[in-house]
Amino acid sequence: MILGDARLSLSRPAVPTYGLIVLDAFTSDAIPAHLMTVEAVRSYLKRLTVGGLLAFHVSNRHLELAPALAAVGRELGLTVVSRQDGAAQAPGSPSTWVVLARAPVDLEQLLTRADWKPVRAGGVRAWTDDYSSLVEVLDVS
Repeated sequence: MILGDARLSLSRPAVPTYGLIVLDAFTSDAIPAHLMTVEAVRSYLKRLTVGGLLAFHVSNRHLELAPALAAVGRELGLTVVSRQDGAAQAPGSPSTWVVLARAPVDLEQLLTRADWKPVRAGGVRAWTDDYSSLVEVLDVS
């Protein structure tokens, strides 16, 4: 396990490759958008083994971040699925996970379960180091 800023930690030369990279940094009201850009995901893929997965915990009270990751996935030719757990017992809250993979076959085990669904970007543009829009992912429901 490596704790720290994902982009900085994974850019170090001596970092090995992994079968799973988990990013859990999005639950506060101030999200680190730089961790979910095309450039960031491209750098994570360099540290991912063949068949490996990128898992993002994107639970947020005000933003629906799954479409933004789906747009990044679309840009990079990745398969994207998500799962939202129901409301947790107080003081907890619902949990949303998004998983990206290079190929659909890499997600076979998840897709056999009814709670994992493909994610579509809709009209959300892929975030880059030069562009992100919180307006596009604002949850107004």
